[in-house]
Amino acid sequence: MQEDRSLLIIAMDAMFVAHRRTDGSVAWSYRFESDGFLGTSREDQGTIEIAIHGGRIYAAFGLKLVCLDYKTGALIGEADIEAGHRRPTMLFDVNQLFVLGRTKLMCFDLNGRRLWEAPHDLQASKMNALYYSPVLALPGNIVRGDVMNIH
Repeated sequence: MQEDRSLLIIAMDAMFVAHRRTDGSVAWSYRFESDGFLGTSREDQGTIEIAIHGGRIYAAFGLKLVCLDYKTGALIGEADIEAGHRRPTMLFDVNQLFVLGRTKLMCFDLNGRRLWEAPHDLQASKMNALYYSPVLALPGNIVRGDVMNIH
């Protein structure tokens, strides 16, 4: 079965908006709710990371992961996460979502519920963390994190 592609999602900072492809009208919008940007300073927020899978949108911003219904924007689940580098790296495989933070690898089900977390030993120097983010990979399924090109 093919995924529904009727909505174009625009994401920036703590907000995202779903526009209908047929006419550009707004179908729904969602804003991460928080006092003081989810308990962190603005510099620690990073940027929003979204992925769409199985009729759901998964969005990581600051210290939160939310799972929303693609068609309606209804909140299905949310979980606290560890902040990523510039933004968390996310990888879907079968019925799991893997999220890589600065010191932890986290695994969620497709409702946004944490299944497990484990520390990783990928701590780069503070300087390198500004330029590179790690890769998550399974056979035939690879996601590369943010990379800043230095000239």
